[in-house]
Amino acid sequence: MISVIIPVYNGENYVEQIYESFTNQTYTNFELIFINDGSTDGSLNKIKQLSINENFRIKYINQTNSGVSAARNAGLRKAEGDYICFCDVDDTVNKTYLEDMYFLLTRGNTDLVIARDQLNREGKIRPEQHTGNCYIMPAAMALEKYLYGILDTTCCATMVKREFLLKNNLQFADGYKYGEDVHMLWRMIACSTNVAYIDKPLYIYHLQAGSAMSAFNSDRFHAYFLTKELEDLMQKRHPVFFDTFKKYAANKILWSITWQWATQITNKEFRNFIKRNNVKKSMYDLLTFKNKKVALSSFICLISPTVFRKMAIFIGKRYMA
Repeated sequence: MISVIIPVYNGENYVEQIYESFTNQTYTNFELIFINDGSTDGSLNKIKQLSINENFRIKYINQTNSGVSAARNAGLRKAEGDYICFCDVDDTVNKTYLEDMYFLLTRGNTDLVIARDQLNREGKIRPEQHTGNCYIMPAAMALEKYLYGILDTTCCATMVKREFLLKNNLQFADGYKYGEDVHMLWRMIACSTNVAYIDKPLYIYHLQAGSAMSAFNSDRFHAYFLTKELEDLMQKRHPVFFDTFKKYAANKILWSITWQWATQITNKEFRNFIKRNNVKKSMYDLLTFKNKKVALSSFICLISPTVFRKMAIFIGKRYMA
């Protein structure tokens, strides 16, 4: 059985939508675990109503507001499935979301399956080119592909063995608002032997105006701090990859924060931001990053933060996963 863990905070308007996307699943041996994280709207009542259905098993946990990481960890403790997926209440999934990943996870020496996600920005779904191909790779290869964005995904487009999570004591980092899902995905890949990948968008990420991911504030640095925290793990488990990770991973997060910050503040404030956070040191390290956009824009930032800011504003905001 598969356990799907869904944190809910004031998600009354979305609970039924995510539920409906699971009623069409081609794989049917699963349970949904909703964690009501101190909602002040009608989320809990909606979940209770849906839990009466006879289509599949629904569980729910009601807890005081503790954050998405604590909610997911509570769901992990409640899960009975041999396989685990994570979803956000305001997103949806492809009808083969469970079947495609389950097929790969049960037919190879793998602990983790990674698929692709697809962005729906305020009703407009970004077209995705994909092959539908599946393959298995060593964890070291998956780490490098994830670093350079070749594996462009989120924690919600994965399926993992529950036994693997327990064996490696893997939980979400509590107390952080941003980056906790990326932090978890890095650790799941690092602790794996082999990783299966399916080049197909199975998870639909709905970006709404005013959502947590479309907002921007200093809490974004949580992702940077969590990524720096991973350096010890990488050195221990993947020493060959460690130097590359140390040079690029956290700096890439800071690049993303800088890009977004540039669209939010005045030029004077932005230049102060560059100095205060020692951004130019990170940009210097990224000059050799394999992604050309990151490397070129880093060079521009070193030469002229003002031009970098104008470029970010002209091209538009980019959202950090």
